[in-house]
Formats: sequence, structure tokens, C-alpha cells
Amino acid sequence: VHEAGATDREAERRREALAATRREIQALAEDNDAEDARTACVQVLAMLRRILEEPDAPLGRVFSSSSKASLIPRILEAKHGQEVLFSLGFYYSKGHWILPMEAPLAHCRTAMDFLRETVTRLT
Repeated sequence: VHEAGATDREAERRREALAATRREIQALAEDNDAEDARTACVQVLAMLRRILEEPDAPLGRVFSSSSKASLIPRILEAKHGQEVLFSLGFYYSKGHWILPMEAPLAHCRTAMDFLRETVTRLT
């Protein structure tokens, strides 16, 4: 019974995290003009795609916020962009946005679905 309760709590925590991510993506879409929101969503999609293509590559989870090719500035320019990154499990450290290795990839996959739906609505 104890294990089942812990499993139920973990499942509920994952559902709540996904709901929070969906809320942040919706807020980003609603509180920015369509082009800025679409651009931010496309950039986050690119980050998640890179992570999911090589999930075991630690450097694939690190994104510089200052390089010329960085995806981050366009995300952070949008209202709620930073909140979307945090809701996905990213944290900021020394000029980089990092998704920890223990971050659940299923969360990233589901968030990609939300982001694709949002981009389609904004196009």
C-alpha cells in the first residue's frame, strides 16, 4: 500500500507539472503578439528536439544564452518565456539554461505536443 501511495503521488506530481507547463505555454501565446509567441514556441521546440534526439548527451541539454546562434534570447524576450523554460525543468547557471539529466523526457515530449498545437494556432 505504501508503494502504491508513493506511485500515485508521483503520477499526480507529473500531471500537475504538465498542467503548469501547458498554462505557461498558453500564457505565452495569449500575452504576446502572434509572431513573437510563435517564434518563442518554435525556439523551445528546437531545444526540446535537440534534447530528445540525444537524450543521454549532457551537453545537448545545455544552451548558452549569449552565443550568436543561441535559441534563448528570442524565448526570453517573450512574456512568459522564462516561465515556460522553468516549467519544463530548465534552470539558469552562469550564462546557460540547463535541463538536468534526471528531467523526465516524457514531460518534454508532451510539452512538444502543446507547443506544436500552439504554433499551429498562431500561424
